[in-house]
Amino acid sequence: MATIRKTLSRNDVSETDAHQAGMYVLKDSISFFPRLGTGTLNPRVTLVFEDESGRSWTFDFIYYNNAYFGGTRDEYRLTPMNDYFNLYNIKAGDTIILERATDGKLKIRHEKV
Repeated sequence: MATIRKTLSRNDVSETDAHQAGMYVLKDSISFFPRLGTGTLNPRVTLVFEDESGRSWTFDFIYYNNAYFGGTRDEYRLTPMNDYFNLYNIKAGDTIILERATDGKLKIRHEKV
């Protein structure tokens, strides 16, 4: 089973002036996700994760790549996660765990500080 663990920052959970809650994905973790190239601006793929209660969550894995189009951004995010964060009262310092089971199903869970 492939797994990513990420301790959330204030920016990840919109505790700053960010416009939406979206978890920053470290570049060493992108192999967990489908490959997104540099040929189009901000390519994305929609993914469905199931939480521990069996509820499904739809998130977009986005490559903000405007550095290839004259800008400066070159980062990956999983967004929007606001509803998930709000339901479980997730805050900066909490940890998100993403898992891909051997059957390909995606799971999400969290650990509180």
